[in-house]
Amino acid sequence: MCRTAFFLIIGIIWLCQKFNGVKSLKCKCDICRDSNYTCETDGYCFTSIHQHKVGSIEHSYSCLNRRNYFPPEQPRWCSQPSTTKSARLCCDEHDMCNADLRPQLAFSPDSVLSEGIAG
Repeated sequence: MCRTAFFLIIGIIWLCQKFNGVKSLKCKCDICRDSNYTCETDGYCFTSIHQHKVGSIEHSYSCLNRRNYFPPEQPRWCSQPSTTKSARLCCDEHDMCNADLRPQLAFSPDSVLSEGIAG
């Protein structure tokens, strides 16, 4: 009897999540080796780039879970403008949507000047 009640409660919780708009989105995740480089979220997938001091650019792919949203209705982290050092894009259209995102660093007039002088 207890086992049946337990499974019934678990089933109800699962159904509530499934039909209450709680989505499950799979994303490309460069740090998720144990899960075949994928993560699962109820929020957004993202791709970010960061330029290091030595000039190399690092790409990152992962999940942004709803509990990390601020503000809750639209995460500010996803809508911050690109800078000359970092950029990010978020998506939630389909599984692995962040594999197709190509964030771009903001244009820097200083980089054009230094390239023109060096060239």
